[in-house]
Amino acid sequence: MRRCKKCQLQFRTPTTTAAENASFYQEEYSEGFTTDCPSEDLLKKYLDSGFADCEKDYSVYIDIVRAAGGIKGNRLFDFGCSWGYGSWQFKRAGFDVESFEISVPRASYARDKLGVRVHSSLTVISGPFDVFFSAHVLEHVPSVKETIDFGMSILKPDGLFVLITPNGSLEFRKKESDVWNKFWGLVHPNFIDVKYYEAAFSNKCYLISSDPYPLHEIERWGTGAASGNHVFNLEGRELLLLTRK
Repeated sequence: MRRCKKCQLQFRTPTTTAAENASFYQEEYSEGFTTDCPSEDLLKKYLDSGFADCEKDYSVYIDIVRAAGGIKGNRLFDFGCSWGYGSWQFKRAGFDVESFEISVPRASYARDKLGVRVHSSLTVISGPFDVFFSAHVLEHVPSVKETIDFGMSILKPDGLFVLITPNGSLEFRKKESDVWNKFWGLVHPNFIDVKYYEAAFSNKCYLISSDPYPLHEIERWGTGAASGNHVFNLEGRELLLLTRK
């Protein structure tokens, strides 16, 4: 793994090209619940419970978006929705959701089984959106900067920008070095940490934190009660970035 001296991104070498990335995520990529489309019976169980208390329960992510200022009826773009579990939960929470998923089979499942408005091409996306949301996707993409630029381009002025990734920060490495070392590699060519976010969003007001997430502080940031940049606990396994266009 290396770190770019200019942008501060940690990345593996050799990295993955856009063509390799597009091919890999059609059928080859498999990561359990995240990628494996469930059977009809299992899907019914998830939908009946609203995904409560399962691996892909998005209630904490929905709480983050709400605390940061997202409200019912907002247009939310879910970048990298896999088979639609998160998009479905955001829709159930009252957001007007549109999504992107590079895997055509998983996008089709999300569309056909969960009623998610999902695309497998970014060229057809029509903004502006109130919220750009992406969880555990940025570590996979061939260009982190291009993904961030795209997300900002489809947001309304002052729109909310939310990224969640595995935590590549030194504080987490010191706490759980064995887990930290498993968070980057073949399927994770990028390893996002606080240094990268501080460099990439140096011209923005942002909040950065790992889990457990400080919802009270996020709410203060979202309402403008806490101005400027804020970095909280960085020892958790996930890393959150909040900013606005």
